[in-house]
Amino acid sequence: MKYAAADLAIAMAASCLFVILVRSRELHIITKSRQQRTSKEQKEVEGGLLRSVLLDLLLFAPVSVTLMWMAMQPVLLRFSFVAALQAASRVSYDSFLGILSYGFPFVTVRRIVTRIAINSLKEFANTGLNE
Repeated sequence: MKYAAADLAIAMAASCLFVILVRSRELHIITKSRQQRTSKEQKEVEGGLLRSVLLDLLLFAPVSVTLMWMAMQPVLLRFSFVAALQAASRVSYDSFLGILSYGFPFVTVRRIVTRIAINSLKEFANTGLNE
């Protein structure tokens, strides 16, 4: 592919910009001074909120984009509206791919893992109370 590096860079940029939009609440909390934060917000900051946002931006979003770009791009092009988007504008297509890669696989998997962890903890707590 002639423009592979540029295409991937555009997809990465779109994904990172999408992370900023999705995590805007957390970014707002991080940029507040300690005096401006509520006690709940301060606990979030102390619990690693900045680390969480940075991991999303610098690790999880790029990995998700790379995997989507390498593995799913040929599959997505089988859909006529995706192929038409690619034919109309490479930048729009690559941006769409970047947003889709963060929005679907990463966020969905993270939510599933979080729910499993929370349910496991609840079950463990209930087991301990019943004994």
